[in-house]
Amino acid sequence: MAFVQAKCVNCGGILTVDSDLKTANCPHCGVTYVVEDSINYYNTVTKVEHLHADVVNIADEKSSEGLLKAADAYVKLGNFKLARDKYEQATTLAPQNWRGWCGLIVATTHNFEKRIQSRGTLMMLEDYARSAEAFATDGECNKLIKRFKEYEAAQKGLNKKEISELRDSVRETENKLQALGVSERDCRAFIEQAHVDKDVTEKKIYKLRQSHTRPVGRAVIGADIVISIFVKIFIKGLFGLKALLLLPAISLAGVLIHSHLSEHKLTSALRDIDSRLPQWSASVDSIRKNKISIEHEKEALLETLKAYE
Repeated sequence: MAFVQAKCVNCGGILTVDSDLKTANCPHCGVTYVVEDSINYYNTVTKVEHLHADVVNIADEKSSEGLLKAADAYVKLGNFKLARDKYEQATTLAPQNWRGWCGLIVATTHNFEKRIQSRGTLMMLEDYARSAEAFATDGECNKLIKRFKEYEAAQKGLNKKEISELRDSVRETENKLQALGVSERDCRAFIEQAHVDKDVTEKKIYKLRQSHTRPVGRAVIGADIVISIFVKIFIKGLFGLKALLLLPAISLAGVLIHSHLSEHKLTSALRDIDSRLPQWSASVDSIRKNKISIEHEKEALLETLKAYE
């Protein structure tokens, strides 16, 4: 009794059969089969599959060599985009060929002359280098890997410096925005207080003018004059009446002069407020424009920082 591998001619299931038997039942589909036929069927299919795999491997290896040669040619021509495409195809077909991984490093870095800021790209290049070292034998790619590591160190050093400078610039823009915010609040507070002062001044001017034009105001002034005359008469006597009559007129003139001076002072203050309001409003507009400009500058700096991620 000898057990061998066979294949069901009906369902294709793999079988282990006794070669001494003439027939047997398939445990997969239940069909009765001839043992010798199932053994021959298994051997034939297996040989074909192995032959097909060998042909595919040979074809893949030849294709990858052709892709590598084309990619090397594109590198010499300076067309790194097409070179990278070919190297990627070559590593897909034959990942065990270290030349494809090294070629990806050369194509991505433009033969070590391209400035690379992205940390993700540098990490990807590190993966290429590890893959090349994994499949290379006898240090075939040592020279290129050494050059890549020197290139990578230089890129990381530049990136670190530039990132530090960019972060300093971002902090500077934030400080500017903070200072402009304080200035804007101060200007708005001045404007608000100016409107309050203007309202108070206008009310004072109105009351002052009303006190000169209302009958009650005029009566009060007249009463002050009469009382002043009688007081002076009793004090100085009748002989000084002519001289004393001038005192009410002088008093009235003084009141009027004081009133006009007060009004003039208030009017000047009002004009000063009116002249300053547009200036403060213009300052607020200017501050807002500067804030928008600096905010755009900050956004651009942050976008540049993202390129290093």
